[in-house]
Amino acid sequence: GLSRKIETSTLHVERAAFVPSSRGGVIVRARERPGDPYRLWLFEGDGSKPRDLGLDVFPSWAISPDGRYVAAKTAVDTISVVAVAGGPRRDVQVTDVNIGVSRWSTDGRSLFLNLALRWPCEIHRLDLATGKIELWKRVAPPDSTGIVQCASIVPSADGRSYAYTV
Repeated sequence: GLSRKIETSTLHVERAAFVPSSRGGVIVRARERPGDPYRLWLFEGDGSKPRDLGLDVFPSWAISPDGRYVAAKTAVDTISVVAVAGGPRRDVQVTDVNIGVSRWSTDGRSLFLNLALRWPCEIHRLDLATGKIELWKRVAPPDSTGIVQCASIVPSADGRSYAYTV
């Protein structure tokens, strides 16, 4: 396809992801001025001005498979889910400050959460219907000599495989 430039105006963009929906668009993690908190902004596919989604976010966030929701770590102890079209947000309390959003499951019913800066690597699964968080996988290479922490771990959307960095 053809490339298209998106005018970010005064936003200082740190990361972006496509919105997988018929309307399209891009969500970015950005801030307006140095020192401001990072927030999520929606750039619609029609070229209109970006819309603030109302979430101050840590680096971990993900868009649902249907493009209707975004989940983000919004505080050291909170994962928030908000509709991209607007509306109230749902907050889920987490007990470990190192847990972050990795990705949505393929069916959109749960979130994979990674537990970084720990050893061995761990992925937890948040059931969005119940709010329950359970350990899903704990992984380590056969020889972990010299490894002190897991830098990141990301599952595939279907949960059948994963990749990690140590």
